[in-house]
Amino acid sequence: MNEDRVVELLTEIRDLQRTHLERYQEALDNQAESIAAQKGAIEYQRTMAKRLALLIIPLVVIFLILAFGTMFGALG
Repeated sequence: MNEDRVVELLTEIRDLQRTHLERYQEALDNQAESIAAQKGAIEYQRTMAKRLALLIIPLVVIFLILAFGTMFGALG
């Protein structure tokens, strides 16, 4: 192999490694963005679960009072 061909191959390898590094960095950036989105979604779900609990618990209490209260004559 002549020296020019070796230099050409080494240059091509270097360029491919640079491209690979750029793609790898993009993948890491995408993963970080995905993790951030997932954390946001989890926080949203927690907030919605708390709000739902604040809605359901009083309804259950009211239902129990109405159902068992009338059964025992407390309200009726």
